[in-house]
Amino acid sequence: MKKISRFAIAAALVASVALMSVSSVFADSTTDWPDPTAVANEPSASLTTEVVSISALPGTINPDSGMILPVGLDYAQFGGNGITLSGLTSTESAKLCFAFPVAQYYWNGTIYEWDGSAWTAMPTTLVAPTGEDSMYYACTYKAGNGTYSLLTEYDAAAAAAAEE
Repeated sequence: MKKISRFAIAAALVASVALMSVSSVFADSTTDWPDPTAVANEPSASLTTEVVSISALPGTINPDSGMILPVGLDYAQFGGNGITLSGLTSTESAKLCFAFPVAQYYWNGTIYEWDGSAWTAMPTTLVAPTGEDSMYYACTYKAGNGTYSLLTEYDAAAAAAAEE
């Protein structure tokens, strides 16, 4: 009888492990997020901006999941459209902000710049809502000419800790 019980328990454990599914966590479509904004830090700067859709961003891959992802950063996904800044001199910069409406739901966000071959992290500050209709923003304060995007990742450990 003990052998049958042990076998049944072992079979149940094997079956539960085999049936368990593991998958990546992806946020809902980010096309509803407000477009990023940029403001020159110097009043005399000739800043030009162009919003870039996720499908037109450089440095992307389109795996079997159908979601366009940043190349080399398999843990991250794009948080809304990107933006290209131009017209700044080498001594000028801009404050660049991306709406980050999922910040309070255990998502981390960092602004990245495409350097021609890889996405490079920028110093990023999370700005809390300032009013009833406001939302979180991810901002960087020294952006120069280039293409930028907010890359996000789900913090499963923080979410699990919050549920305890």
